[in-house]
Amino acid sequence: MIVSAITSAARNGVLIKGGASLERMAEVNVVAFDKTGTLTVGRPVLTDCLPLLSHAANDLPLPGHAADDLLAAAAAVELASEHPLAQAVVTAAAERKLQPAACEDFAAVVGAGAVGTVAGRRICLGSSRLLEDEGVPADQRQQLEQLAEPLRQQAKTVMLVAIDGQAAGLLAVADPLKPDAAAMLAQLREAGVEPVMLSGDHAATVAAVARELGISRAEAGLSPQQKHDQIAA
Repeated sequence: MIVSAITSAARNGVLIKGGASLERMAEVNVVAFDKTGTLTVGRPVLTDCLPLLSHAANDLPLPGHAADDLLAAAAAVELASEHPLAQAVVTAAAERKLQPAACEDFAAVVGAGAVGTVAGRRICLGSSRLLEDEGVPADQRQQLEQLAEPLRQQAKTVMLVAIDGQAAGLLAVADPLKPDAAAMLAQLREAGVEPVMLSGDHAATVAAVARELGISRAEAGLSPQQKHDQIAA
């Protein structure tokens, strides 16, 4: 029976290490899911590019319209990133035929965003915590958060952008849910297994996705290590 089950699983694209692993599945009562690329399709698309005209967006590295300047500056940094959200920014810049400048001193900040130097300007994009670490004033961060909140209520992921320590604007991306995600989670619940979502995204975005999928327990703002700790707990 075990051999038959392993063979059947393999035919459906599921690799099970051996009989012991299969038998342990009977003891599972909670399954933890990441959000991006697991419950979502994993192909985010840029939906919003909102410059904050009262601050650094008036003086971005490249000439042109403020929104395009903001996107070009962000894309210059994201070209060096491997994060799924980065591709959405880079693709949107290419579709608008923007030419991002070269990025120097790129650094990915785990669970927070990315930073780099573009045309002599310090660009950072990611969470409010990252902007705080970059010295962006609290009132400017709050202004960005107010712009971001309605977008997060739509289950969009928002990246705040700062240039030379001043708030510049924000970018929002949408990553649609996998078509079979809700049905799959419903089947787990029917089998007595509780689905849990562990995400590094903002709480409002995670809550919107959880509502749509009927997930009652969802943790947001987690670093990779915190996700590991949650699993261990």
